[in-house]
Amino acid sequence: MVPPILCYHNIDARFVLGATRVGPRVFRKQMSALVAAGFRAIGAAELLAMLAGESSPSPAAPTTGHGPLLVTFDD
Repeated sequence: MVPPILCYHNIDARFVLGATRVGPRVFRKQMSALVAAGFRAIGAAELLAMLAGESSPSPAAPTTGHGPLLVTFDD
């Protein structure tokens, strides 16, 4: 199973016309909400191991049913 993958472009408080961005406060709130919901950030190496069947995802948090999550940034 592939865990959820979130892709962000830019974390910046400044407004730039035509740029896809999230403000730092909003990003912080989003990450806090994910942690509170029981998600655990993983890195690319752990994702690749999971996809290759070399490891299984960590058990989900008992009260939420959530587990690993990958957060990426392009550019």
